[in-house]
Amino acid sequence: CRKIVIVDRYQSQLSEILVELTSDWPGFKIVPILLDIQDIEALDKVFALHRPHIVIHAAMRKFISFRKTDDEEVARSNYVRTFNLAKVSAWHGCEYFVMISSIKAIRGGNFMSESLRVAEVSLGRIFGQTPTRLIVTRVGNIIENRGGIVSWLNDQILERRPVRLPAETANAFLLSKNAAARSIMQALATSSR
Repeated sequence: CRKIVIVDRYQSQLSEILVELTSDWPGFKIVPILLDIQDIEALDKVFALHRPHIVIHAAMRKFISFRKTDDEEVARSNYVRTFNLAKVSAWHGCEYFVMISSIKAIRGGNFMSESLRVAEVSLGRIFGQTPTRLIVTRVGNIIENRGGIVSWLNDQILERRPVRLPAETANAFLLSKNAAARSIMQALATSSR
């Protein structure tokens, strides 16, 4: 791997990722690009310039926020942006497309989890007709994720609000960021054999 190209539509998140990666891997070439992958023409230009071999798509909506969820934004994220990234990856002959999904895609039961499952099946069909190899890896909630249960509880405490817990029936499968990264890299390594 000669370089990592990080694409995000939010400058603050892009900056956080860049700071973390440059401190973990000093001297490694990391290229940050501020871009909403809903813009397929701009995305195509990024791929033409950087020619990625492996695309890791981590920007899907994977959990129901404890705040109100906007189904239109879920659809834009889990369908439009995902399919744009998949199409451009196939056009440019990427070797691997890694979709980071959620264990919630197995069970369904709400729009969020159903959208993940539909995206997984649809990507299988898209990449089934190309040399690009699709790898779907399902992870639980990553402890450090923004908007997840831990950050939600932390926000309540820091803002000195009464702490509200999710319903007693709610289950959370928590992984550290490092454990999730190892799981994703293991899926990629196993699939490349």
